[in-house]
Amino acid sequence: MALVLDASVAVAWCLPDESSDSATMILDLVRQSYALVPAIWPVELAHALRNAQLRGRANQADFATFFELLDGLVIRIVPSCQSDAATLLKFAADVNLSVYDASYLRVAMESKLPIATFDKAILQTAKVRGVPSAISNRAN
Repeated sequence: MALVLDASVAVAWCLPDESSDSATMILDLVRQSYALVPAIWPVELAHALRNAQLRGRANQADFATFFELLDGLVIRIVPSCQSDAATLLKFAADVNLSVYDASYLRVAMESKLPIATFDKAILQTAKVRGVPSAISNRAN
């Protein structure tokens, strides 16, 4: 099943203390199909990994393994929702999310794909907007 992949799920693939059955299930789904991500995804991912590194939660070996994993996945960056800042700003205000979080929801809404995220605010807003979650039963 194709889906929209939030950085929160991908980070869980790298950090052992964030791993979960749900993260593994999403990884399996992406391996079988593909994921869409907004243009902010690589920056958000790198930011989270850098913070993990600074806190001693991950090291270069962890990153090498993680990036090798990512290289084997089909993850497509969707630039469309990022090209018009005014539209994205309005959308974020309309859904009461940060611009970063709203960009994931917008990709899910535009692509009509479920969203895979561990972010409760995105999940709640997605539900209200009729966007299904790719994580139906989040077992950790």
